[in-house]
Amino acid sequence: MFQDARPPSGDIQKHKTALRHGPRHGVHSFRHADAGESPLDFRQRKPAPMSLSRQSPPAALVITTDALAEHLRLPHAAPETEQTTELTTLIRAATSALERRLDAAFIAQTWQWRTKVLTAPFPLTPVISVETVELVAPDGARATWTGWSLAQGMPHPHLIARSTPTLATDGYAEIRFTAGYGTTADALPEDLRQAVTLLAAHFYENREATTDSRTPLPLGVASLLAPYRPIRLS
Repeated sequence: MFQDARPPSGDIQKHKTALRHGPRHGVHSFRHADAGESPLDFRQRKPAPMSLSRQSPPAALVITTDALAEHLRLPHAAPETEQTTELTTLIRAATSALERRLDAAFIAQTWQWRTKVLTAPFPLTPVISVETVELVAPDGARATWTGWSLAQGMPHPHLIARSTPTLATDGYAEIRFTAGYGTTADALPEDLRQAVTLLAAHFYENREATTDSRTPLPLGVASLLAPYRPIRLS
């Protein structure tokens, strides 16, 4: 599960981020499909109970430390210096905060998702690929399910069932998938890279402050995110 991202402690004084976001990946009520119910009927329901855990982090930063240093009008620093370490941590904190806001992954990363509803919308977008789908019984027995295809269309990627799986009442599906815009920062839309830059700079400039957690995002960041905000299913 995600945890709230905060600008780092240590050499940088800890402070609360000025972000406001609702609960993510919580537990909701559910039921199984009725006979003859279509995948679309599934997707129109509230999200199923689930857990979401990242298995591998992105291989690259959304922006470079040199780019952030230039934005902040700081001198460029060599790798492994205190400044580079600080800027790297701020970029990661800003990236994590914005990914949570958008229910998104920016740079390709692998996740494990446990869900009761096989055709529910994926909890993160965009979805690059699905590696495995396993059906887990209450006693822990596992069976690989291959009777699916991936509908990658935005804003709600989901699995399409080509065969009817057997999922025990108290069982769940464990789906391993890769989410992100691509494997490098160049694949990410420019306005999202700019949003990370502005929020990381905001963290840097306010690293000695303690702010109210109810304060909204900086105006420029919120404007850049507006076209990417997720559409919530009723």
